[in-house]
Amino acid sequence: MRIEVWSLGKLKNWENNPRDISEEAFGDLIAEINELKPYKPLLINEEGIVLGGNMRLRAFRQLGIKEIECSVVHADTPELMLKYALSDNDQKGKTDGEKLANLIGNIPDIDLSSYSIHLQEPTNIQDLLDQFKEVVEDEVPEVAEGEAVSKLGEVYQLGKWVVCPQCKKRHNLL
Repeated sequence: MRIEVWSLGKLKNWENNPRDISEEAFGDLIAEINELKPYKPLLINEEGIVLGGNMRLRAFRQLGIKEIECSVVHADTPELMLKYALSDNDQKGKTDGEKLANLIGNIPDIDLSSYSIHLQEPTNIQDLLDQFKEVVEDEVPEVAEGEAVSKLGEVYQLGKWVVCPQCKKRHNLL
């Protein structure tokens, strides 16, 4: 990995970027960049494809910024590109809401209206994929003897397989 300054004209958004941003949040991003200036390099491969920072690239272009620092990595396969993109956007931690509230209470003059945070536990990508996994019709889920298939408070859609959030097993809802 190396840090280089690249012309925005030579950078390309990654066509497979799975992230998106609302127009309101994009406006907030532009305001943040205007106030704080670019301080984090974009993550790109050697061909100039942005693997991390596609929304910032869009904002930089709208703001008329001509050059930007980039972390250049050797990612010449779709697998490596995805790994770098996932790593750049990885959210292993979560924000301690009470600690943040106390910190902000000590600095009351900050306009916080354009900032957002994640308070939930991060979602493991494999768990997410399991929720959308196509299931063979005659596949039978593993259910231990005497194990309840449904639990109070769970919502089911008939004719579907679901991953139980408690046991992490798939159950047929027929």
